[in-house]
Amino acid sequence: MSRPARVLGRPDSEDEDTRGMSAQQIYDMRQQKLDEQDNDLDQILASVRRQKEVGIAIGAETDDQLKLLGRLDGSVEREDARIKTTTDRVDKLMVESSTKCLWITICLLIVILVIVVALAIET
Repeated sequence: MSRPARVLGRPDSEDEDTRGMSAQQIYDMRQQKLDEQDNDLDQILASVRRQKEVGIAIGAETDDQLKLLGRLDGSVEREDARIKTTTDRVDKLMVESSTKCLWITICLLIVILVIVVALAIET
């Protein structure tokens, strides 16, 4: 339903809320509505301020966590390099020890062969 256009100098037509009310009563009612709106806006403002404080606290905590992660990342990289170096040394040692083990086995077999040949010749 559309309202008729307002004509300057002529008071608005009454609505159901203001019908039968004096000008002072209408003023008081509107002032009360404005006061309620002001209170609502104050509550919204307080809520927004709390949210801002929470956002700032979250940002500070995030910064702290990022610093800790940066330090941890540096430590992990250093330890990763140390582990790689140690793994390379172990691999090299395993190759060397298996080669040494083979040489020891060959030498023992040669000694056993010499003993067997010596025993075979004596008999």
